Amino acid sequence: MLNQIKRSEQRTTLKQQPKGKFWLLSDEGCSDVISVRDISPAGISLQVDRFIDKVSNVRVKYQNEVVDMLVNGIVVWNSPGGADAATNPAARNDQSCTVGINLLGPNLLYTFM
Repeated sequence: MLNQIKRSEQRTTLKQQPKGKFWLLSDEGCSDVISVRDISPAGISLQVDRFIDKVSNVRVKYQNEVVDMLVNGIVVWNSPGGADAATNPAARNDQSCTVGINLLGPNLLYTFM
C-alpha cells in the first residue's frame, strides 16, 4: 500500500540529467547513480550501478560546484537490471538496479532539480 500511495504522487521526469553528481550511500557502500528517473514530493527514482535491497536505509548525495548535500531515505521498491530490463534485453545488466526511494527531506533535493 505504501508503494501505491507514493507512486500516485505527482512525479517529474527530467528533460536532462542534473549537472551535478549523485551517489547512493548505504550500509553496503557507495553506488554511482547512472540516471535520475523521476522525482516527486515524496521521493526519487534512481538507476544505480548495483543492486540495492528494499527497506535499505540510504542517503542520496548530490554535489555540484555550489551544493553538497545528503538526504536520508529508505528504498521502497527496486527493479533489478534497470527500469527498462523487462522490455529491452540490452538493458538487462545484473549489476544495475532501479530503486524508488522515500526521502525524509525531499523538498530540499527537489529544489535543485
